[in-house]
Order: sequence, then structure tokens, then C-alpha cells
Amino acid sequence: MSEELSALSLSFDGVIYNPLDYAWDNFAAFLEMSLENTPKTAFLGMNPGPYGMTQTGVPFGDIEAVKGYLGINGQVGKPVVESESKKITGMETTRREGSGKRFWTMAEAYGRKEEFFSVAAVLNYCPLCFIDGNTNITPDKLPSEDRKKLYPICDSYLQRALDIIMPSSVIAIGRFSEAALKRTWDGNIIFFPHPSPLNPSASAFWDSGDALNEFRRIVDAS
Repeated sequence: MSEELSALSLSFDGVIYNPLDYAWDNFAAFLEMSLENTPKTAFLGMNPGPYGMTQTGVPFGDIEAVKGYLGINGQVGKPVVESESKKITGMETTRREGSGKRFWTMAEAYGRKEEFFSVAAVLNYCPLCFIDGNTNITPDKLPSEDRKKLYPICDSYLQRALDIIMPSSVIAIGRFSEAALKRTWDGNIIFFPHPSPLNPSASAFWDSGDALNEFRRIVDAS
């Protein structure tokens, strides 16, 4: 999938980061860690944020959670082309990733990483990060001709991943992920608001403990 996406010819005129290319060691370590068991459920995010997976190679990759809770600290290389406003500093980054901080704080409240990954997998729909000047462009904001090229590859990957994991339910993080799941999967889909600090509904759900309580309920019901 990574090779297919990197080979796409898109009209998007900004910088495209593919952390599965330059941060593969960390992503591979995350996959090995998170899929050692057969999870009951899975979380699906959208795509890397410029200060999260784009830097660390780990989904929802807040630097402190990646190094601390997950214990991942592998080598991150450099992409061929970098954004002047959002350079890749890898595991040396000091910028926190708000969505990842909230997500992994919830996971840590559930238990040690081994406990969390014994019941849950964490995926993202698209591994590419799109930067236009100083702005992070989410996949739904790409030109329509680019979405028509991008989505089928990501849809196919998502279908294959869920066929392998076989979760009893998938938690869609945000409406974009929910729509992707409805296109590709006929299983039980549960919606969580996206934990981005820019999402006004996120604070009440993630910071109050509602996300953790709902996750526990889903796991117990699986």
C-alpha cells in the first residue's frame, strides 16, 4: 500500500509525507507490539498529523506517549522533500500531538500497553500527511481527482487489515473514519468524536473519562 500511494500522481501542490517510508522501523515495531494478540476491537483514525505519526511513525504518535507508554524509540530518517514550516525532526521532536496525547492517555488509563493491545488494535485509514504551506490538509479536503485516486487504495488496505484482524467491532475516530468504514466493512461500527483539540466536542468526551468508560463497555461486550 505504501508503495502504491507513493507512486500516485496527484494534483496536490504541497508536500506529501509518507512516514511508512522514512519511519518504517517505528511503525513495524508498533505493528508487532499491537498485533501480537487477537484484539476484540479496533480503532480507526484518519491520517497522520504533522506532529504525531508524521514525526514518530506511530499512529496517534504523540512523542511522549510513543517513548514513554509504548516504549518505541527507533531511528527516523528524512523524507526526500520537506516542508519548510513542518520539518521532520523524528524522535527529537518536542512538539506534543494533542490528539495522540488524549488517545494514549485513555489507553494508559485502561492498563499497561500489553493489557490494552490484548483487546484493541489501532489503525489509520491513510498513512500520508499533506502539507500546504503552513497548513495540514486532511484527505477529505484534497481535490476531488486526488481523492478518487487515493481512496480506492486506502479502502482496499482497510478491508484487508480488518479481514486479518477480524475484530467484533471497530471504533471510528471521527466522521471521516466512520464514512470509510461504512464503505468497506459490514461489521459493528461505533463512533467516537475525534480527540483533536480543535474539535469542540472532544474535551467533554475524552477528558472526562467518557471515552475510557465507553471503551471498557465495548470490550466487555465483545
